[in-house]
Amino acid sequence: MKSKYTLGTRGSLLALTQSKILLKELSEKTGLDFEIKTIKTQGDLVTDKPLWQIDGKDFFTKELDRALLAGEVDFVIHSYKDLGSDRPEGIKLAAIPPRLFPNDVLLFKKQSLTEDKKVYLIGTSSPRRIVNIEDSLIDFLPIPSSSKIKCENLRGNVNTRIEKLKNTNLDGIVLAMAGLERLARREDSKKTLISLLKDLNLSILPQSIFPSSSSQGALGVEYCPKHNPELKEVFNKVHCQETADLVGMERKSFSKYGGGCHLAIGIHVKKTNIGLVEIHKGFHNNVSINKRILVEGPLNRDLKPLEESSKVFLGLPETNETYSNTLYDQALKKTNYPLADQLSGDLIVTSKYCMSSLDNKENQVSIWSSGIFTWKRLVKQGFWVTGSADSFGLEEIYQFEKSELLKIHLDRSPQWNILTAKGVKYSKKHTAVYQRQMENLSLEEEKELKQAEAFYWTSFYQYQEYSKKLPSIRNKKHFCGIGKTFNQFNENSIEVTPVINMQELKDCLRKRK
Repeated sequence: MKSKYTLGTRGSLLALTQSKILLKELSEKTGLDFEIKTIKTQGDLVTDKPLWQIDGKDFFTKELDRALLAGEVDFVIHSYKDLGSDRPEGIKLAAIPPRLFPNDVLLFKKQSLTEDKKVYLIGTSSPRRIVNIEDSLIDFLPIPSSSKIKCENLRGNVNTRIEKLKNTNLDGIVLAMAGLERLARREDSKKTLISLLKDLNLSILPQSIFPSSSSQGALGVEYCPKHNPELKEVFNKVHCQETADLVGMERKSFSKYGGGCHLAIGIHVKKTNIGLVEIHKGFHNNVSINKRILVEGPLNRDLKPLEESSKVFLGLPETNETYSNTLYDQALKKTNYPLADQLSGDLIVTSKYCMSSLDNKENQVSIWSSGIFTWKRLVKQGFWVTGSADSFGLEEIYQFEKSELLKIHLDRSPQWNILTAKGVKYSKKHTAVYQRQMENLSLEEEKELKQAEAFYWTSFYQYQEYSKKLPSIRNKKHFCGIGKTFNQFNENSIEVTPVINMQELKDCLRKRK
């Protein structure tokens, strides 16, 4: 074994930062010494056009591959999403360390939110981001709904792209959160990042609408067994098999579309409390792609009753989007709950009934939503939303407590305050901002509810109140989301089928005759 090993990496601030982070961990776990050799790649040198417009492939890896095969460096570290599926003979993957936050992040000028523009410009060169941003981002920003979102080509290192945002006519840019997170985790790069993020709003984009590229957020460590066979055992100390399994699934699905940086499809595999959910969204062969698949989960997840029952109860108030033979929640009334003090902290808005409490935009530190539809309602009221549980349960938000990037953005650690209904309990701080009252059912309502075969519940409380009025409901087919409500059904040993999110529910209802 050598006394010192040489790491080959690109010379960008991010590449050097993530290399130093990993080498520090390796040194602590192995006692070995390491040095860094920077190597320029084609992707670093050609920044005036999108990668998919450049001839060739492996734009960020070819030069590193040559140095590794020639023995000029002992191992290399890549952003795993930059690695193609066909690697040169003689080069092997040594480790995939634990993945950081895989989401995309939107950075947006605060000044732009005060301007009434016809077109807002977002910088990116990724076909995947371009398709999903231009298609959906307008619904997630507190800007006029009559405006347009257009993407403008932007390449370069992370710090260069943020500088271009601040110094050009761009209104926002979209970046990988993992890159910003790694910059936030070292003091030298953190200082630069703090300066760059000044006067910018930040939003962590939801994977269900803006899925990241396959294997985004993960690093890939490669070596040549011919030169340094002992390194495999060294890198086992930083390898994460769970990350390897998840990104492996993403890359396998991505390859089925053909692979390559020109593909306009995001693919993300998410671990949830019901199993693994795979999200695909984008555009391929002139066809819009938008699907969510439960690839590992309950074997009895039968959604047919939602699609085929003669009548379905949907535990939401009736809206403009109605479905045939569907009953709505007309009996559970919600009213504002008087607040003793002004709301404080980072507010997690669990439903639209919480929104009337948000009467002072200036004093709210950050606002988060439990789901996508609540996010869309919030921005229509002029609120900037920092992130969402994306209908996967509030643990999806709690994970960001570990984010150094978020601490920079907030200038402190997050202090959650969950806005909810009276009587609902959470492990985190929560504030009751509305109350629920079950009214009597008319004879006609009782008759129709008895005819319903499938029930979708938005809360366990809702199920309890309706089943008290009509005990026969308990023997019907029950459905709910995959967060707190699902857990409460399980805790009470009541059989319920989880629905991934509201979109999957609506897709089922649309199939009904």
